Amino acid sequence: MRKMMIAALAALSLSACATTGTGPPAAPSQLPSVLAPLAGTHVDDEVIKAAWRTADAALYGVDLMRSLGWIVDGSPKAHAVADAAERVKRWLIAADEAQQAGQQPNAVAAYAQASTAYAALLAALER
Repeated sequence: MRKMMIAALAALSLSACATTGTGPPAAPSQLPSVLAPLAGTHVDDEVIKAAWRTADAALYGVDLMRSLGWIVDGSPKAHAVADAAERVKRWLIAADEAQQAGQQPNAVAAYAQASTAYAALLAALER
């Protein structure tokens, strides 16, 4: 059940975070467990907004797991999840600020770090 919930979170988050492009989004089974990949080197406002929604959806899932007792407050798993969630938030803020300032290379780098942190969050949830 946990693996199914984590897979659903990953699929939900990636579909919520799809970048603009042509064609329909990929099927959930084809999606990697990271934030949507960047197309080229441009991060626009919609991508970052979608990434925020993705992070929020994952945290709702974390709250559900806590309420079901799958994550115990104060446990090593809880600390790993909290640390990864904080890193996602910090890098999304940095990406948003860089994008708003017109600093695309910095926005791309920060978004990549947020994607890495999000992968760590999903890994922490699988423990």
